[in-house]
Amino acid sequence: MNETLRVLKASGFYVQDGHAKVITGADEGVFGWIALNYLNGKLAQIAANNNIKSTPITDLGGASVQITFEPTETSFANSYTLEMPGVKTFNLYTYSYLGWGADQAFEAAMQVKSLNSKFMSENFTNF
Repeated sequence: MNETLRVLKASGFYVQDGHAKVITGADEGVFGWIALNYLNGKLAQIAANNNIKSTPITDLGGASVQITFEPTETSFANSYTLEMPGVKTFNLYTYSYLGWGADQAFEAAMQVKSLNSKFMSENFTNF
């Protein structure tokens, strides 16, 4: 992080200590949800008509997968309150499932393949 701050400060942009940080998995999920709903026009539609539903998102990364959506229940675990002035206050469900990303799945598949190959060679050598 120190190197990131050093590079940002040298860039000419106004940067102070604390302006750069690693975000949480929950923040990553919410930021992805905001980006998707902005780009597909849902935030503008919701601002005009509060009955419009937002689009849920599943973001598959290398090490984790984030799921973020507007639940129909009013009380739930992993809630994230997002205030968007001029649009509405969203009560989102967001969770980051660490270890369930694409790279992790690939590694697990390779381990299964290796174990399967070992099992086959040890138990079925006469075929």
